[in-house]
Amino acid sequence: MKIKHPIYLVSLFLIFSYIFLFAPGDMAGNTSLILKMYSEEFRSVNPLIFSVFNLLGVWPMFYGVLVLEESKVQEFPVWPFILLSFIAGGFVYLIYFSLRERSLEELPLTPLQEKVEKESNMYLLLAVG
Repeated sequence: MKIKHPIYLVSLFLIFSYIFLFAPGDMAGNTSLILKMYSEEFRSVNPLIFSVFNLLGVWPMFYGVLVLEESKVQEFPVWPFILLSFIAGGFVYLIYFSLRERSLEELPLTPLQEKVEKESNMYLLLAVG
């Protein structure tokens, strides 16, 4: 596998450099805030924080639908990137974008795409997003 777009890996390096070197440390209030969101005290949490926290699971699915379309063209499997994005976040796709081969032709749907890309799923993602 050859890195085709090094700018994505440079971006990933800069993001992780910021996270490990300059981002604020563990704040005592974060754990209690997350516990509040999923307990009976959830009404005391800012609704915007609650919404953004819950959307962290929706965005990897959104990007997963996008990258599934070109899965047949790539010389490596795409599913590990989709799975890892639910664990490590959307930054995993920076690695994927640096390795992928760009496809300009329209490809037939894979069986997984046929299940995921139903119109009802797209409306559900739109509503949740």
